[in-house]
Amino acid sequence: MFGFRITFTQCWSVVMAAEFIFLVPEILKIGWFMVVETDPTLPEIRAFYPFSLMNLVDYETIGKRFAYPLRALSVFEIFYVLIMVNGVHLFAKRDKRAAWWIVSTSYILIFFLWLIFYIIVYK
Repeated sequence: MFGFRITFTQCWSVVMAAEFIFLVPEILKIGWFMVVETDPTLPEIRAFYPFSLMNLVDYETIGKRFAYPLRALSVFEIFYVLIMVNGVHLFAKRDKRAAWWIVSTSYILIFFLWLIFYIIVYK
């Protein structure tokens, strides 16, 4: 992409390494419901996602179409992007600005387009 030679295998390894960041909120979720709130309801479990925008709103008052996008926009998504930028920077052997450009125009753009598409088509 953009003239940088990064193989599919290298991209795959960066993405697989970055995906491990999404285990952290699930472990926090398990810990939260085992220690802090020991008798949750199923909607509470579904709505809880640590350090996401979902925690800033009342999950009972928002539409179902906004639940997934609010859960997806979290601190862990930022860490995911940072890991991807560092991985692209490592394999491309160029400056970080170029790595940011690659990740921004590929992953971040498509991620936000996906969230917008989800909000539009979900009923």
